[in-house]
Amino acid sequence: MDHRRNTPLHLIVGYPKPISDFVTLHSIIMTLIEAGAHMDAVNLYGETPIDAATTGVAEIILRTRSKLSLKCIAAKAIKRYALNYY
Repeated sequence: MDHRRNTPLHLIVGYPKPISDFVTLHSIIMTLIEAGAHMDAVNLYGETPIDAATTGVAEIILRTRSKLSLKCIAAKAIKRYALNYY
């Protein structure tokens, strides 16, 4: 993570210049996801990689690959509702 808590996935989907090579963008995103990148990781602004996507293409790739585990869903609920847990 960088100083704004952006993960590599946040950075690639938030790249400000359009990436004209869809295959390269898709390959990078898929490699990160297959290596264990968390789709629900939030940066300092509370953005997930889908929220940080600056192009429709990146957002579509992420949405077609979004599979959250029960563990991740539970963690989001605990944080959102300030639940106590052990």
